[in-house]
Order: sequence, then C-alpha cells, then structure tokens
Amino acid sequence: MSSFGTVREDWKPGTLSSAQTDYEGLRVVIFGGTGGLGRAITQSLLRKGAEVTVVGRTLKDPPHPRRSFIPADLSSLNSSRQVARNLPAETFDAVLLTHGIFAGRTREVTPEGVEKDLATSAMSRWVVAKELAPRLGGGRPSRRQKPRLFVWGFPGGERALDLTDIQSSRNYRWQTAHGNTVVFNEALVHHAAARFPDINVFGMNPGIIKTNIMAGALGQATLKLRAQQTLVGVLFQSAEAYAEKVVPLLVHPALEDRSGTLFNRHAQPIDPNPWLISDDHLDHVVAAAESLSARILR
Repeated sequence: MSSFGTVREDWKPGTLSSAQTDYEGLRVVIFGGTGGLGRAITQSLLRKGAEVTVVGRTLKDPPHPRRSFIPADLSSLNSSRQVARNLPAETFDAVLLTHGIFAGRTREVTPEGVEKDLATSAMSRWVVAKELAPRLGGGRPSRRQKPRLFVWGFPGGERALDLTDIQSSRNYRWQTAHGNTVVFNEALVHHAAARFPDINVFGMNPGIIKTNIMAGALGQATLKLRAQQTLVGVLFQSAEAYAEKVVPLLVHPALEDRSGTLFNRHAQPIDPNPWLISDDHLDHVVAAAESLSARILR
C-alpha cells in the first residue's frame, strides 16, 4: 500500500513555487494535451521551457519547436497500449494522464465493447500506465528526482463501486457511470504507487473547472450547457489558473518519495477515499481492471 497524508504541514494554496530553470530540459508526455486541462498544462510547460509530447485525437494549436504530437484514439484500449509501447518512456521525466470525457445522457459502448466513459477516462489510463511505468525515466539517470506519473480524476471523497456492474449496464445513469471511472482512477494511483517503487505516482482532483467536458452529459450547444459554463466561469477557476498551481508538482522536491499522494484543485494534499482503501476493496477494483483489460487487449 502507498503512503497517505500530507506532504508537509505548511503547504498552503499558492505557496508551491518553482524556478524557470527547473523546467529546462524537462521531458513530459501528456495524454489528452489537445484540449481542456491538458492543453492548459501543455502551454504552461512550454512557456517554462519544458519539452512536451502531446497524445490525443487532434491538435489545432500552431506548431511549437518543443512540442511534438502523436494522434491516437484514447477510447480504444488497444490503440492506447500501442501508443504507449511506441513511446520512448526511458527519455521522459513525467507522464500526465489528463484525457477523459463525461458519460453521455445515454449509454454508449466502444467498438471494443467497453462503456465509453470507462474506456476513455479510466481503462485506457490503466493500459498506458502499465506499459510506461516500468520503463519511465530509465534513460535519464542525470536527473535528481524519480520520474513522476500523474493521474487526473476526482480522487478522495467517499464513492463506492458496484463491482457487479462496473460497466453500468443496469439502470444506466451518467453520474454513476462517471463515478465508476473516479474509483478506478484513484485505484490506479494506489496500485501503481505500490507496484512501481522506482517512480512516484500522484492523483489529481481539479474540482470544477471551466471546460467543455460536460457537453456529453448536458448536450452540445444547449441552453443548459451554456448556463452551466457561465456559472462555472464565475464561481470556479479557469484551466489556465489551475495549470499554474499544479505544474510545480512536476518538479518540486517536496514530492520525492511521497508516492500515492492525492491533490486537490489548489495543489494541496487530500485524504484518500476511505471505501477504496478499506476492506480489500482496492484489491477487488484492481482485479476488475486487470480482468477487463485482459479480455479486451489483443
């Protein structure tokens, strides 16, 4: 089991800082870096001097000398695994798994037979992490810190998972379906932190941010979606503001050997989901993820 708790007692919002030189030569791969949070983090890293590889469906931003792009369908477990296998993981200092969607108002299934939100927002991340973690940073011995893997989702809280219906095939509700991805993502953090001691693994909870991710649940170009986006824009932080808070986590020495720590929207440590880490639930969720991916992967 990974360690839990705070990184340091005086960690307050906005106090985590880093120097520009910390990012020079830093090599990062961002899954989902073409839009939303991933795009904002990509742009922040590029401004600071890092080298970024972006993996996603389409990239609309103009070319940048320190950014490369790999097109991929991240709703497919087989496609995600192939991309991960082809990446030179040994040359990267950090992997960021930001890609994901919200479940739609009606249940959708990928061509591989997996509920679409579960496939895109959780299971593809399990596949990528399993491929990259054993090799991550192996060719970067000159860097002072362990390589880092960040998994975005909504860790913490008290969500439970119905292990008899992980694909939401009974009485489908988008809220429940997306809640399942939340549990699987936090389980990935704890499992990977224990399984791969040569890297540091962290879970990221951005809270509510102004992006278009809710379009699938609320409907594209609807009055409800526009009203939601307006309210979020007034009450909550932008993707760009959030990126500036969390990007220092990629390089800050306070995180060294703190694998398994979870962070909120202010880059503060938070407690894990008590349901997940008790009564063998974590072991059962890990087994479910391994079983599902083994059935799909060719």
